[in-house]
Amino acid sequence: MADVQSSLKNWSTVVSSNAPTTATTIGSGLAPNFQQIQATLRNELGTRSTSITAASSSDIGVKDEGVVLITNAAGTVAITSFGTVSSGIRKLVTFVVSAGSLSLVHNATSMILPSSANITVVTGDSLIAESLGSGNWKIHSYFKQDGTAVTGFNGGTVTNDIIVPDEAYGVAWDANLEVPTKNAVYDKIETLVSLTGNQNIAGNKTFSGDVKINGAGILGYTTGSGGDVTQATSKSTAVTLDKSNGRITMNA
Repeated sequence: MADVQSSLKNWSTVVSSNAPTTATTIGSGLAPNFQQIQATLRNELGTRSTSITAASSSDIGVKDEGVVLITNAAGTVAITSFGTVSSGIRKLVTFVVSAGSLSLVHNATSMILPSSANITVVTGDSLIAESLGSGNWKIHSYFKQDGTAVTGFNGGTVTNDIIVPDEAYGVAWDANLEVPTKNAVYDKIETLVSLTGNQNIAGNKTFSGDVKINGAGILGYTTGSGGDVTQATSKSTAVTLDKSNGRITMNA
């Protein structure tokens, strides 16, 4: 019979607190103890548990296996707890949602999610969770089955790998901020981009600093951008071109 605990969560990080003790006579129990150590490690590092039915408290800590399956076959379930187990225990958790809906509820203390926001779970999703002790868990990684990233960002768009949040955030550009306003992003890009080739700039633009044309380039107006007015009555008659360029035909 082995003296070694069969569950890794019952092992101690304090050497003298583990079995067998120095007072224990091993004798013929040497082989069972070595066998139990191997079985415990194999169970924790490379074995899948029987499934757990999803509930608000889905106790993954009660399982000795390193891989835990949580299933939901009916109803709307929001998981707020993974149970209580000794600090440092890690679990790979996989999910099957055959019916109903399943979600993880973020809590800054007891259920720390990568996005700091709730996550909707679908079949094939998985995560790596670490117990912080006292019923608290930190999810270090969450893997969505479709390969998309988990994000807590709301209210913006992604364009050419640049996240452009809504202007409602009201955050001015600052080199130390990761979430500037949309206009600030555009302004910052304008100061960094060098335009080459033929460029059409639409709308009103204000450029600070020098505007340079290299080579045989020209600076001008496109066809149809100007106006054409004729001075009536006499050369003292006022005319209005009301265009950035164009032609005024003087009175004869």
